[in-house]
Amino acid sequence: MIRVKNGTKDRIANFIWTTETGQKKLEILMSTEDTDFKEYVLDMAHDLRWAGNISKLLIQLPIPINAHSDGLPIQVDYIRFTEAFTIGQLPVLVAKNPAPFGVNLSGGEFSFNAPASSWRYPRTQELDYLATKGFKLIRLPFLWERVQPTLNGALDEEALSHLKNIVWAARTRGIWVMLDLHNYNRRRFVNGAEITDKVIGTPEAPIATIQDFWKKMAIEFKNFDNIYAYGIMNEPYSVPQNIPWVNTAQAIIDAIRTEDTQNIIMVGGDSYSSASSWVSASDNLRKLKDPSNNLMFEAHSYFDEKSAGEYKSYVEDKANPQTGVNRVKPFVEWLKKYNLRGIMGEYGVPNNPNANTDKADAADNSLWNTVLNNTLQYLSDNGVNGTYWSYGTSWGDYKLNVLPNSNGTERPQMQVLANHLFTDLPSALPGITSALAVSYNVAKPVSYKPTATNNATSFTVTQLPAGLSYDGTAKEIIGTIPAGIHTVKISATNANGTGEERDVVLRGVALKIPGILEAENHDGGGQNVGYYDTSIGNAGNFIYRDEDVDFRRSNTSPNYIYSVTNTMAGEWLKYTTNVQQEASYRIKLRYTTTTEGGMVNLKVNNTLVAQNIE
Repeated sequence: MIRVKNGTKDRIANFIWTTETGQKKLEILMSTEDTDFKEYVLDMAHDLRWAGNISKLLIQLPIPINAHSDGLPIQVDYIRFTEAFTIGQLPVLVAKNPAPFGVNLSGGEFSFNAPASSWRYPRTQELDYLATKGFKLIRLPFLWERVQPTLNGALDEEALSHLKNIVWAARTRGIWVMLDLHNYNRRRFVNGAEITDKVIGTPEAPIATIQDFWKKMAIEFKNFDNIYAYGIMNEPYSVPQNIPWVNTAQAIIDAIRTEDTQNIIMVGGDSYSSASSWVSASDNLRKLKDPSNNLMFEAHSYFDEKSAGEYKSYVEDKANPQTGVNRVKPFVEWLKKYNLRGIMGEYGVPNNPNANTDKADAADNSLWNTVLNNTLQYLSDNGVNGTYWSYGTSWGDYKLNVLPNSNGTERPQMQVLANHLFTDLPSALPGITSALAVSYNVAKPVSYKPTATNNATSFTVTQLPAGLSYDGTAKEIIGTIPAGIHTVKISATNANGTGEERDVVLRGVALKIPGILEAENHDGGGQNVGYYDTSIGNAGNFIYRDEDVDFRRSNTSPNYIYSVTNTMAGEWLKYTTNVQQEASYRIKLRYTTTTEGGMVNLKVNNTLVAQNIE
């Protein structure tokens, strides 16, 4: 501990110590132009560099000190060494429900391959302002290349120490930390002056290397009790179809769970984690499997015209009070539809974006603050929290930064953020979790059992077609389904009341020979029954029947054309048909491919009747 009155305008002091391996340094962020003494605590309990034989300690303050003069700009009251905090002395962490809102604490993700003077990890003192404002969550970005300089190698001691110092400093202030690997599903390589990015899953950056990284990170951080989640990847984008992000995410989940079965794993969406594009770009992520059943999903959204955070003025960006709500709504509705948990990991509005008068700036700030406030209220009402982008001393005059101005005044965005510290309590009503679209062959028995969250005790089922009925005792839809598409209404009830009603589509499919078997009308029953798919999710980017078969949809409504795409070796679809009459039949397969050398085999009743059809 050091108690100082800093009368200068210089904010940075250094704590330096010397060991057998050389000199180590930890920066101290001080207040400026003090009128009274302030105490700064450097908790070294988790700094891996604070080890071995320490031969020298040095504290560098902004200017030299004359200890015998009271009139100099900086004065030191004492330097004190004490034992580290014990768990019993730490503040209690708030519960994760209602979910806390927070901010991104930036620095560690800055300026790859730049000299150390142009970037820095956050100083622990940067947490103090957030704590005084009541925030209980930070998202902490960092780069893979800094924390693990060599693929499959050891984690870097200095980088790991900085991250652990922040996590522990947050713990001493009662703040949760979401670790954020800020790498866009890429590994960056430097060869002289050339910098190249390689997508994870390519030969240069195999999936096994990101698994290795996250296993080692889980080992290092699993015993901190304030890890909110492992944010496994920031904003994947432009991922090749043969190495889809969903497969990489599953591999990371599997790796983490070998070391940590408790903490939340946070999965960002494809296409820069766009909230507005979530359904088209990231719907397949709901197919991810976690043996601990502890996944969350992360989306991002900005409210300027390009949705990129490159704000101009409110008018130029064609904004309105509901812009933010409309952009995050697809993600929130997706979470609600499938009863999943999520967070808005990035969003932000500008401070003084105009080069005009202060009056114009103030008016613009007020308009953007309305957008922000409406967005946060919508998220809160739906039980979805978020972390504002961004905060930290590394940003300078960045217009989204909510670090106080140099004169101590607050940024205008903080007026809104401080009013949204927690979401509203999530509803304890039940939500439907069973499949929302299922196909059955006409004239075959139907068995559909609805399921729901929050200990549902009964279900209400309406709008059943002729031939189907609901057995309330068995909680099952039974009967034989007529041909066509039938939308059934289902809601669940528990001790707290009845939850939201959901549409469930039951399709009656008539497959007859002679006739045409459309590729999308394969047998129901799921993986290994009606189909076999080697990869999680739908590589064709169209979810049909809520299953993993790789379908693509073309043409326009009502004349949609569904086609099977991205087929891999060993994959298959099963079709059960009703042969109308005994005869000799000719079978035609209609397909197109851009790849030479493909072969098709045909089995009937599991007997191979034709093979190696080019």
